[in-house]
Amino acid sequence: MSQAQKFNVPRARDFGWELKPMSSIYYKVLRNKSNQICVVLEHSLLRGVTTEMIYWWFKHFPKLSVKLLDISGYEGQKVPGYLLWHPSDHVSAQLKGKLGPKGTSRAGAKIHIKEVMQYEKYEQKYPVDQELTIYYCEKDGWCMGKSIPLIGPMMSLRISFKDVYQENKIIGVHYHYEVVAGSH
Repeated sequence: MSQAQKFNVPRARDFGWELKPMSSIYYKVLRNKSNQICVVLEHSLLRGVTTEMIYWWFKHFPKLSVKLLDISGYEGQKVPGYLLWHPSDHVSAQLKGKLGPKGTSRAGAKIHIKEVMQYEKYEQKYPVDQELTIYYCEKDGWCMGKSIPLIGPMMSLRISFKDVYQENKIIGVHYHYEVVAGSH
């Protein structure tokens, strides 16, 4: 990436919490004979979270701003929800096109995402700057991707989530994430 293409990455954001350690996530990269790549992530149980909460998040996060009241150094500041999701890698998310009620995400809308993968380790070596179509946004998952005319799907990201019960009570959510890149 040339200097002119680099993102204006917000300053280091220390909101007083730590991200889940990579050791809590099953991570595997698969490649088929046509060189299509699939990355699979299985998150450990998200305790205290329900599928209803995650569904609400995916509907609202691109337009969500949160006013921080008691985070040292951020008192009274409004912070985009996307930055709260991953405080060092996420840069911005914007919705366009066919939006749901009150400007929420829905199938058919477009989302423009900017982020830098593992910024603290690689800085801007692995940037993402893509406008993707939201294919699915329902109570059990989210899917977005990119298609090229005459070629078809080139990238798809799918997230599914399911409540986990113990003694008839929801104790958390199982969260499964897949990214597939390359034509089929």
